[in-house]
Amino acid sequence: MKASSAARKILNKFPQDVVNYFNEIDELCNYYGVTFYVGAGKSVNASGRCSGYFDYHKKILAVSLKHSLESIISIMVHEFFHFKGQWANPKSKWHTQKLYIGHNRFFSFLGGAKIYKKDQALSDALALELEAEQLAVREIKRRWTKYVDLAEYQRQSSAYLYSYVWMSETGRWPITSCCVRKIAKHAPDSLQKSYETIPPKLRIAFEKYLR
Repeated sequence: MKASSAARKILNKFPQDVVNYFNEIDELCNYYGVTFYVGAGKSVNASGRCSGYFDYHKKILAVSLKHSLESIISIMVHEFFHFKGQWANPKSKWHTQKLYIGHNRFFSFLGGAKIYKKDQALSDALALELEAEQLAVREIKRRWTKYVDLAEYQRQSSAYLYSYVWMSETGRWPITSCCVRKIAKHAPDSLQKSYETIPPKLRIAFEKYLR
């Protein structure tokens, strides 16, 4: 685990089961040659600041610790399952070539590229993100409801997934988070089968708060 002394001090104050989880993740990262980075601040750098990420090109899994314990676990579980549940799992949809290519094309679009069949690229990206969220929800149900409000996590997840539709319309990543309460409270409190159409109240919140 790559962590500053400040990050280790924060981590060492966590409940033992959470510390154990970070150590489990570190062991699996070592097995796959992935760098596990833990930051002491509010964000980590992934070509822009964010609370956590998994970069499968550079093989880095990262999370920031200056948040509530609930938020840290939620972020960690989500990013970990991009790694463990998808990239490191040959049975994942991640290894379906069509979806993988479409996912990458959608992110190229958000980077300013002109792409063909944008709606299909959006659908492919959503399929992979939804799979990660389904795996994360299963893990939270199994292990983390002591610290994480499952309904709130799924509201934030749904807001995040609907934000992909919003990004397809705006052509850019929002600077602000779609998971803040004033936005996520308008999203469903369970994962949906489809995220093609943004609910009216959530769209209003996106229009008002997402920048």
